[in-house]
Amino acid sequence: MSAAKQVREIGPRMEWFSVEDHDGKVWRYQRVGTLDLAEPTQVEAHYAHGSPIRAVLVRDDDGHVMLHGQGGGMPRSIVVEHIDDPHSPLLGLMGISPKEEYVLVA
Repeated sequence: MSAAKQVREIGPRMEWFSVEDHDGKVWRYQRVGTLDLAEPTQVEAHYAHGSPIRAVLVRDDDGHVMLHGQGGGMPRSIVVEHIDDPHSPLLGLMGISPKEEYVLVA
């Protein structure tokens, strides 16, 4: 099983991001659309003043990352939840869904 180690890079407006796994391979994910709020989250995207500032891997209660794949790869599709700066309601005003699907592109 392959597990994510860290989010390495995020693109403008969080259109894409890359994840490094424990073997050092980098995987790139691209935003494709909104999802239902009930979907489990693998990555949190943190925003301040309407701009993404960082993305972090979500962990379970035991500290294991939620983003992992079977065999030697990562999942084809994952869920990213947008976390807004609590002092700024810009994401709600801009109509950005709190959860979006991202698909593997590289």
